[in-house]
Amino acid sequence: MTAEITPKRIAFVVSAQTGKELKAGNSDVTNVYTCLTNPELGGCNNDIAPLCGCESRNDFLDHLSLVLEDWCLKNQFIFYFSGHGEKRNNKYCLKFGSSYLPFEFLTSELEAAGVKRAILILDACYSGEVLEEGTKDSSNIAERITEQPLPTGIAIISSSLKNQTSHELKDGSLSVFTELFCKGINTGLDGKSTSDSYISIGDLVTYINNELQTDKKYLEFHQRSIYSTKKVDGEIWIAKNRSGTSSKRPQSQSFTPVTSPDELKLLYEVTV
Repeated sequence: MTAEITPKRIAFVVSAQTGKELKAGNSDVTNVYTCLTNPELGGCNNDIAPLCGCESRNDFLDHLSLVLEDWCLKNQFIFYFSGHGEKRNNKYCLKFGSSYLPFEFLTSELEAAGVKRAILILDACYSGEVLEEGTKDSSNIAERITEQPLPTGIAIISSSLKNQTSHELKDGSLSVFTELFCKGINTGLDGKSTSDSYISIGDLVTYINNELQTDKKYLEFHQRSIYSTKKVDGEIWIAKNRSGTSSKRPQSQSFTPVTSPDELKLLYEVTV
């Protein structure tokens, strides 16, 4: 009898080489990696070191291919990017040094490798551009729609709308979105419990946008985080909630919470 493979959450955390105009990339990567690989929070495997200051798209793709080699279908891929993003000839691209990688190349690589469960987190200017029809934001304002279809099972969080820049703190210590992303996870949404002791993507994006709109520290930064989970069954859970459990809400049948650190919960399922 073949032993059943325990699913893992695999974090691939990347900052791109940029000019002197951006300073926070390495700090962003360190903080996100710490959150995601903490077994009491993100529960990701820590076998893959952060990739800091990636110089070229070829270097990035070489590292990505190693991460995706012999991919297990039950695993969940968590990708984070900090750096420049821009639209070139109608294609949204991530910039590595002086080279550009169309975002659709990344999703195509995941699809070709058989990745069926993934969260892609982009802290880059205009990153809302990659979100497809059905994009959600935390305040139910008018939806932002673009025409880049995503593979089934891929969820995305962007740091800004497609017409917005993403900012760093004035001292360059962290990016604004990344500081709030990590703060939301580390503080358990500032002490706010959830119905099942997990923080979903929606919970975290709502927290980030509330802070951007109400905390004086962030009022000068005009950006809004949005997300898409259209092609995923059930809610997507990004971390355990340190603030615990509130009143119970109905859960998707496809979601089975796992509390054992050895199991490194998947946090959501999709139709394979």
